[in-house]
Amino acid sequence: MIKSLQKRISTLFMFLLTIIWLVILLLFVNNSYRNNLSDLQQTVRAALHYTTWDAFVISNGQTSPSELDHIPYCLFSIDESNEMDIMFDTFSDVSDSYLLKQGKALISNSKKYVFIRRYVSVNHLRAKKGQYYVLMLSGTPALKATLPTISLCFILAILGIIVFTISSKALSRWMVKPIENTILSEKKFISNASHELKTPLSVISANAELLSSEVGRDNKHLLYIQQETSRMISLVQKMLTLTRLDAPQIQNTHAVFPVDDALLDIIYPMESVAFEKHIALSIDVQEQMKMDGNESQIQNLASILLNNALSYTPENGSIEIHAHIHNRKFYLSVENTGNPIPEEIRDRLFERFFRADEARADNGHFGLGLSIAHSIVTNHSGKITVERQGDKNVFSVTLPVVYHK
Repeated sequence: MIKSLQKRISTLFMFLLTIIWLVILLLFVNNSYRNNLSDLQQTVRAALHYTTWDAFVISNGQTSPSELDHIPYCLFSIDESNEMDIMFDTFSDVSDSYLLKQGKALISNSKKYVFIRRYVSVNHLRAKKGQYYVLMLSGTPALKATLPTISLCFILAILGIIVFTISSKALSRWMVKPIENTILSEKKFISNASHELKTPLSVISANAELLSSEVGRDNKHLLYIQQETSRMISLVQKMLTLTRLDAPQIQNTHAVFPVDDALLDIIYPMESVAFEKHIALSIDVQEQMKMDGNESQIQNLASILLNNALSYTPENGSIEIHAHIHNRKFYLSVENTGNPIPEEIRDRLFERFFRADEARADNGHFGLGLSIAHSIVTNHSGKITVERQGDKNVFSVTLPVVYHK
């Protein structure tokens, strides 16, 4: 849980910082491009002073200043009725209609802020006949002048992402440290309390058994003591199991074992329980399956899922168990008929002490079984899910197979 929380925080911080950084770099590039575009505009405006403008227009650009030699441009004439015509241009790959469209857009948006301008115009210069001219310049030279800035910003973006990744991980570790310490303290308390309770509960159970032989087994008060002691011992055992599963050295207990035999050793004794409850039990287990893992934990996993299905399947219902290996993955599913599990609590089923049905607490269910199953699956680097398929609740387990022969 801590690693998942840390990963989410790290990803969130890295995403936000990266977006902010990229926006800053993009604004910087755009500002640099606009400055270069403005410099281009000022240079051409200075070159086309009044003494050279008439000659430039009359010669259809043949006597253009040297500043325009490498800049694609188009000269428009606009009459008193605001009709725009193309006089001449040096664009080689665009149509006249496109140039007219861009020229009109340039005039209409001259006072508006445009994030990226492809063209820029020189000041409108009035003529003697009531017409005036607009010289539209391509922004390509300004873009070329901005390329070094773009390259620099690209390098800064990569460096920023690397720095943000490292800093986000460090920050997430620092943020979850108090939570991790609290959880570790809670686990230590549960472990110590479970060990402390185990011995006196065993003594109570043993003395209650001896007392029953003296006063008789039909004494209801003694029966209550035995029942509640058994429930407490079961709870303590489950808490100790969770503590052991949380221990880092649990991975060292993995070994190759026949998983089909291990599952059948758990399933076959349950057939009588299903028969007594009038529940149809279907078993589909692939033969000669082997995998690397903890055999007792896998058996405990199967026992928890099957017991859960038996507890929640109504009379005359059915349970199906499927287990097979495919593409180096072990698949185990337990399906049972019964009331659907609400979608909003499915993810919480694997939390410790969570019960979908609070009434089941009086029947020896403490909300730890599925939490133990989740811990077992996690220790095997697998995944456990629950979903509704037709009229059945389906618990599915997927584990990687390190060994299969």
